[in-house]
Amino acid sequence: METPEQHAMVKQFLEPLLCNIRNCIDSGNEEQTHEAFEAFQMLAEEHFELIADCVDVIVAYFLTVGANSTLELSTRMDVCCFLVVVVYFAFRSRHHHATGFAFH
Repeated sequence: METPEQHAMVKQFLEPLLCNIRNCIDSGNEEQTHEAFEAFQMLAEEHFELIADCVDVIVAYFLTVGANSTLELSTRMDVCCFLVVVVYFAFRSRHHHATGFAFH
């Protein structure tokens, strides 16, 4: 379990990371976009509780990115992979809270 200080430290990186992903997508730099998605995916996997409160906004934004046919296929695939991770962890988190059992 994380301390409140550790939780706050990790959460402070959430908004800048999302802004970085948007900037990378807007710039068309595929390599930077991929790296930003990897970092965000690691954050989601390790600290899902930090994005749980805003998961609906995150999913809605990334669905629009994934549906944008003007973007490179690799960027759209990164979005799809990220969405799978977010949905999995959201389901697992809700299942755990509803039943008291961890879902693996």
